[in-house]
Amino acid sequence: MVQLKKITKDNLDEVLALSVAEHQKSYVSTPAESLAQAYVYKDTAFPFAIYANDKVVGFIMLGYYESRKQYTLWKFLIDKEYQGKGYGKEALKQGITY
Repeated sequence: MVQLKKITKDNLDEVLALSVAEHQKSYVSTPAESLAQAYVYKDTAFPFAIYANDKVVGFIMLGYYESRKQYTLWKFLIDKEYQGKGYGKEALKQGITY
């Protein structure tokens, strides 16, 4: 079961430990970089840990753009160990629902 959960002091280290394969690194920000942006844009950034059962497997961050009156997918990654298992697809569905 895939769930999006708020990032807290209890799961922060797990989120920061997420990484993608070497050849994917130029396409995505690290969780640390993303969370720094979420802090700066705290009124319009919505970061979540992606859980599969009780394990953090990824990170997603939505952004709200007032000028366009819309939410966007701002950041997204599934850890290299958990790719290809359908977690990303389910997390994106939940992000859209949010």
